Amino acid sequence: MKYTIIFILSLFLYSLMANGQEDTIPDVPDIPFQIQRDTSNNQTETIIRIKRGKVNYRDCDSDVTISLFETNRNRVWQAFEFGFVGVEQPDLNGDDPDRNNFDVNTANSINWAINPIELDVRIINEYVKFSTGFGYQAKNFSLRDNRELYKEDGITFVRQNDEVSLRKTRFRTGYITIPAMLYFNTSKNASKAFRIGGGVVGGIRIFQTYRWKYFADDNKSKGNSNGGWNANPFMADARGVVGIGPINLYATYSLLPLFEENRGPEVYPYTFGISFVNIW
Repeated sequence: MKYTIIFILSLFLYSLMANGQEDTIPDVPDIPFQIQRDTSNNQTETIIRIKRGKVNYRDCDSDVTISLFETNRNRVWQAFEFGFVGVEQPDLNGDDPDRNNFDVNTANSINWAINPIELDVRIINEYVKFSTGFGYQAKNFSLRDNRELYKEDGITFVRQNDEVSLRKTRFRTGYITIPAMLYFNTSKNASKAFRIGGGVVGGIRIFQTYRWKYFADDNKSKGNSNGGWNANPFMADARGVVGIGPINLYATYSLLPLFEENRGPEVYPYTFGISFVNIW
């Protein structure tokens, strides 16, 4: 029993001495060791730092010129986007302006996109780059002033309906999109870089639908009509972006009309909004 107590006291004193010595160890600066791997196979340079017995490492910028999934690169396309839609009608004063006035409420017309894939090409390291990719975009046009769409002889027109109270009259289009973007960055560090760029986004329409909801004689009626509204099967938008870190602001203007030529109002959509870009 006596030897057991002595043994326990010895362990206790040893632990106190060990803790005291650990607290007196001075903090030493990081000691970096740099290992340059063979980059012929597009491998990365690694920095190893040793501090107080702990080893940390991080990968530096890769020498890969073309990247699809590599992290820590400046990107402008791989993102979730949210914004608003407006329209320009250059020939509204032509024939039948009342039947072609596709007037939208921009504050209630939503544009959103999901762009899951971006392939970027370094032209000058991370400072000048080209990007393409793949995405999905939807444009929602909310008509104002009790206007609604209708068709006559297969042609899409707009009219103001004074017989009912329209609560919703919305035309929607959706596209599969592919961009071609050139952009400039101020830093290799994607989380701090300021960027500006521009290009063209092309798309193929995959749906068109018109939804409405109105009240007549205190009775509510709603419905939707898919297809047959003569929306242009293709989309081509001029696009500009400016941003810093994970946030970009974007604006687009359509180079093609919303509807097919001579089969609907001559309408050129534009969008603007915010893009939460994936730079990690």
